[in-house]
Amino acid sequence: MTFSIAQADKHFKVAHVGRFRVGNFRVCDAAGKETPYPDAQWTSCKAEKQSRASDNEPWVVLLDLTLPATVTKKANVGKIFKMTLQAEIEEIERLGLEDLSSW
Repeated sequence: MTFSIAQADKHFKVAHVGRFRVGNFRVCDAAGKETPYPDAQWTSCKAEKQSRASDNEPWVVLLDLTLPATVTKKANVGKIFKMTLQAEIEEIERLGLEDLSSW
């Protein structure tokens, strides 16, 4: 799974994202109603790669996502699932702040 982090504040940029996990699985019916999926626990994910293509681009993370066995069983083929992805931003760069030491 690949995702990018959009940032509204241009003075701080993401420089490293640490732990990732997926959970809060919900199954959707034909009408779009979401029902919590039983027995699907929160699962850790590994970041295979993370970087920014250039200073003007968002931080992009490539995740190795392994879904819990309860979600990937054959009975679930054709069902639509929604899930929550949590990520911990561990490092940011502070940009464009003036040096106050000369005051």
